Amino acid sequence: MSKKPVIKPVIITVKADPGLKLAAQKKADNLGITISQVVQQALRDFLEEENYTFRPSKPETASLVEEARAEYHRGEYKRYNN
Repeated sequence: MSKKPVIKPVIITVKADPGLKLAAQKKADNLGITISQVVQQALRDFLEEENYTFRPSKPETASLVEEARAEYHRGEYKRYNN
């Protein structure tokens, strides 16, 4: 019987708003899981889906994104070839 290789965890440092971290910590605690488990699952989901949904946190950013999407759908954009 072969032994599974021991995987040594790495530490990832993430900058987050203190209120966001605290709220996530409380929610994770209520679910009986750790923030590490939440982050690990988010990383797995990112790799599996090969996609990231951008959700702007500031209203002015959301407005600019919507404006850019509308321009794109109207064909008002340029393509650049490197």
